[in-house]
Amino acid sequence: MTVSSPCVTATYDREAMIEDFRRVTRAALGPKTQSPAKPQIIHVKPIPSLSVEWSERIWNWLSRPNHADAVAPCLAAEVIDMDEVIPKNKSATYYRLGRVPCMHASLVGILVGLIIYEKRIIYYVDDGTAVVECAVRYEGDSRDPYALPTPAATEGDHVRVKGKVVSLRDGKGLTNAVIERCRSEADVLQHRRLVKGLYRQRYEDSTPFQIPNPIPMPAPTVPAQKAEDPQEAHQQPSYRPVAPQQPQPGPSTIFPRTPSKNRTRAFPVSPALSEISAYTASAAGSPTKTPRTASSHQLRHPTRIRRQDTTTALFRTYLMHYITHGPSRSASQEESDDEFGFEEIIKTPTKRRPLTDLTPRPNKRLHLTPPSTPRASALPSSTSMLKEPETTECGVTMSHLRRVPELALLASKLHRHLSEEHASQSRHHTEPAKVKIKRLFTKTLIDLHKRGSIIIMGSEGPVHPLPERGRGWDREDSRLWKASSGSGQTQGGDVSRASTRRTQEPDLDDLSDAEDGEEAYVACNARLLAAPVLSVLKSLTAKGSRTAHSRRGPTTARITEALKRRDDRWTFMGDLQVEEALQLLQSERRARKDASGTWTVL
Repeated sequence: MTVSSPCVTATYDREAMIEDFRRVTRAALGPKTQSPAKPQIIHVKPIPSLSVEWSERIWNWLSRPNHADAVAPCLAAEVIDMDEVIPKNKSATYYRLGRVPCMHASLVGILVGLIIYEKRIIYYVDDGTAVVECAVRYEGDSRDPYALPTPAATEGDHVRVKGKVVSLRDGKGLTNAVIERCRSEADVLQHRRLVKGLYRQRYEDSTPFQIPNPIPMPAPTVPAQKAEDPQEAHQQPSYRPVAPQQPQPGPSTIFPRTPSKNRTRAFPVSPALSEISAYTASAAGSPTKTPRTASSHQLRHPTRIRRQDTTTALFRTYLMHYITHGPSRSASQEESDDEFGFEEIIKTPTKRRPLTDLTPRPNKRLHLTPPSTPRASALPSSTSMLKEPETTECGVTMSHLRRVPELALLASKLHRHLSEEHASQSRHHTEPAKVKIKRLFTKTLIDLHKRGSIIIMGSEGPVHPLPERGRGWDREDSRLWKASSGSGQTQGGDVSRASTRRTQEPDLDDLSDAEDGEEAYVACNARLLAAPVLSVLKSLTAKGSRTAHSRRGPTTARITEALKRRDDRWTFMGDLQVEEALQLLQSERRARKDASGTWTVL
């Protein structure tokens, strides 16, 4: 009995322990009807409704038309590292800079690079903390649809950028940006001081963010003083008290400060508002954008274009640019040589050699004077005599274009780029490179001809001579291409650029000889179309005088059709080009447009 009793007692204790464990566990878990999910639903249900409402209020405040007070001045590194806030309504997405919501940012830095496309310009701005990509739209020019956009600044300039923050592949960037040059390096230091104060007083503050009430901008009083004395406004930009206009405390102030400091100095409101208002005022009418020292007829030198960025459209633009401005420049150069021939002979005696090949050109002008003499009785004889010889422009042949080092370099880059894209197809490697490059020139000229940008000259027209071999870097090229990134360049840089480019000139041994009677091409502009359009207008007006519709002149569409029927060279001309020629004739008082849209000869 004494032996078995401990075993019975041990067995009883073990079962009692198990039963007690089960009872405690059931009491802790509770009945099956009390699910732990129900308290969470009751607790979380009100929060999404509040967050959606709050995010929509924030988004409406950030995206309103007059959002100048919502632009956040910051550093480039903070733009890249901004936290993206994605609420339940994903269309109301915005970013956050510290505790402050942000959708638009402004920064000041150095322009370290830019890429020019047909519809936009990509600027790369570096302020010492990071490099931010800023995209600026380009609407295009109706007068010259093939012209590339002109950048607002050059590499090395201090610029101020404001734009909308967007997500990119590697961080954040700015789109729909507005860029302008800084007046001095003091703007960079002033922006740094402003950002430093904003981080200490606004971005990294522990108090919760509140949407400020609409604050009356000091635009009615301050901009007049800024326009009178911009230097004074630049030196004292942001510490003018505007607190009496805003008596409401609390959410109306952007920077959370104590009431005593707000009353005495009004520092919480004025720095950000004055900096933003000064920026918007300067961006709306910046005096630095109007004076452009560089010529508008300049494109970036092909040596500065990467092979990956070359396209057929870019090559077509460069080819059209050279045809438009290269021959016309040589014609004007010839007139200056005739006027100042003695100085040119002393300075550069070799320059007279290519001009002797163009001696028939003055005879061509004399040949064109008879049709212009009847126009002298219309009104301005001097105007017609001076402007008529400009229609005889020099044409360029394909042999000439292939011997231009810049065009040859760009064509070679495009050929290599296309070859890399089609490297998988073996048939692209059967022909030599010079054949493909020649075909590239041919296709581009055909495309320009079908677009109506160029025409084929007759055999009697003057042809631009072939470019000289080893001509190096001269003033004519500097007027046609942008050589350096900055406005100030040294002659040593030009010499190094010239020596670099001389090594990239096309090998004349690989090019075929120029054929006799080769087709020449000339850019089709309003001056070139003025004479044939006026001739067609006279003929249509003379025919209309013998018909029942003698009181109405021809329209632009009718003149275009008659011009195409008269000469095959004008087959691809459009109504817009003919309209520009008619507008030129109207400015010279040789034609007039009636109220009904018809044209008559004066």
